[in-house]
Amino acid sequence: TYGLGHLIRTRTIAKEFGEYKESINNFLAKKTNIAIVDSYKAKYLHYEKIAKLSKKVIFLDDYNRIEYPRGVLVNMAFNAKKIVKQKNTINLLGIDYVPIRDEFLNMKSSDKKHILIILGGLDIKNISCEIEKLPFNFLVITANKQIAKKCKNVLFNPSAKALAKAFSESILAISAAGMSLYELNYLKIPTIAIKVAKNQKGVYEFKKRGFIKGIFEKVNIKELEKSIKWHLNNYDKVLNRYTKRLIDGYGVKRIKEAVERL
Repeated sequence: TYGLGHLIRTRTIAKEFGEYKESINNFLAKKTNIAIVDSYKAKYLHYEKIAKLSKKVIFLDDYNRIEYPRGVLVNMAFNAKKIVKQKNTINLLGIDYVPIRDEFLNMKSSDKKHILIILGGLDIKNISCEIEKLPFNFLVITANKQIAKKCKNVLFNPSAKALAKAFSESILAISAAGMSLYELNYLKIPTIAIKVAKNQKGVYEFKKRGFIKGIFEKVNIKELEKSIKWHLNNYDKVLNRYTKRLIDGYGVKRIKEAVERL
């Protein structure tokens, strides 16, 4: 896997099937009913072995990385239908297949308390605490112990339920452009996006389609402060123009239905 977002999406799909049981070591030693594989490094022979050991197999892919063996391919990128050319798989393509966790699907709107900072599970750019120094009421979400020690107001490695609650209580979010962005979109939380990884190109599609006004590839703290102030000072406009829900929450059910038809 390549980041906590990948782990989250595989677990979300697995939970829908009731199959989240095996470690990879145990799995490779015996047959199973269903396997879900999400990797940027595994080779074809690894996928082929897993496919042979599984009655059904789901491959999660972000950029048509390799040719896959028989199975179900899920690519939830906005442009997936244009980039994916696979012959051996049943292809589930586009944002209709984004898996959203139950805790977010069931979360109701809450009173707004803070501006959220969530820059991936580990904040690989190490900028959360610098942003937190700006004169606003922030809540930093992280699974990085060093970040948690340095920042002041932190929710460390929260459960999905606690994370969904923190999202719903946010007047604004400053988010990496990974899995959290899909969940923020589902909850319609106004968001400033920071592109922290090369595989986060989909952030521009969010902007084109009416979610997100501000995108930062490199963070300039002064410019970010200006963007935060603009969002807060034009909040009604932001809610009307830049919080269009693109993710409907049925992605994981669509995946399950497609796999069960095999």
